[in-house]
Order: sequence, then structure tokens, then C-alpha cells
Amino acid sequence: MRPELNGLPEPNWFHHGEQILALLERYRPMRCVELGSNRGCSAIAVARLIRSWGGHLTCVDRWQVGPTEVDAQTFADNVVAAGVSDVIGMIQATTADAAAQWVGAIDYLYVDADHTREGCALDLEQWWPFLEVGGLIAGDDYDDVSGDPRLGVTAAWDAFEAHYHQAFERTSTPGSDRGRLIWGVKQ
Repeated sequence: MRPELNGLPEPNWFHHGEQILALLERYRPMRCVELGSNRGCSAIAVARLIRSWGGHLTCVDRWQVGPTEVDAQTFADNVVAAGVSDVIGMIQATTADAAAQWVGAIDYLYVDADHTREGCALDLEQWWPFLEVGGLIAGDDYDDVSGDPRLGVTAAWDAFEAHYHQAFERTSTPGSDRGRLIWGVKQ
């Protein structure tokens, strides 16, 4: 296991971690954005890696307490405990509100917030203009494996890919039944 994945708050929530970290190491993005951060598992692992080349990660989440969500303080506490608060910035807002206020280009976009077709499609549409040509984009839960009819990740990514004439990769994670990772480089 990669050292960046050790000691995460809930490591099973970052089931494509090895693949994502390998992609980040390959493309070495500096300005990274993660949509949907919850407890910070993926953010902490990513921050540990990108710190080595001076990268910075901005995490966008509503952080509202609910059955499967945590508050912003829990996220912040996890980030501080992991020793990566200097590499991670937080924006507590909806992804749409954050996109409306965002300024500047990004090199890496991780889409893992709203899993409905409409929500995922909106995240892709609103954040795509900020991703530099040659920038890395990724998302998980592709294949909507849970059977939950509220999920629409696969349909959103497929429609987006066709509309923008992109060629995204879909890769499985050995030992995971949580769908595939979808990723690509903006053309």
C-alpha cells in the first residue's frame, strides 16, 4: 500500500486511491480541486502526495450533518490530525455556489459530490471551464453499482464525454465492488 493511504479516517471511502495517486504522480498537477470531500480521506492522501511538488488542493463540500455526511469541523480536524492543513483549503458551499465564485485555472478536478445525474452533470459543466487543457479530471462510482435509482454518475459522465468530444478511461480497482474510476486529460 502507498504510504499516502496509511492512517486515513475511513480508508474504504477512497477505494480508487492507488489508481488516483498514480495518475497524480504521472501528471503532477499544482492547482487541484476536489468536489465532495466528506471526512477527508481522499483529500488527505492527495495532499500528502502533491505536497512533494508544491501542489495545493481546494476541497469543496457542503459539510452538513446527515446520515452519511459530517460537518466541516470533523473534516478540518481530520486534515489537521493528518498534518496536511498547509496543503488543503476548504470551501464550505455547494459545488454550484463555489463554481460561481471560483477564479483561476486548475490542473486536477476530482468529481465526487452529487451522485444524481443532474447534480453530477452540473458539476462537470460548471467546473470544466476552469480545467486547463492537459489537466486531469477524475471521478469515482462510475457504473452506479448500488442500483440506487437516484444515482446517475454513469449517465452524466457518458453524456458529458460525448458532448465535449473527450476520450475518458474507465478502470476497475482490484478487490473493489464500488464501480470503476473514470478519468481523462482535457483535450
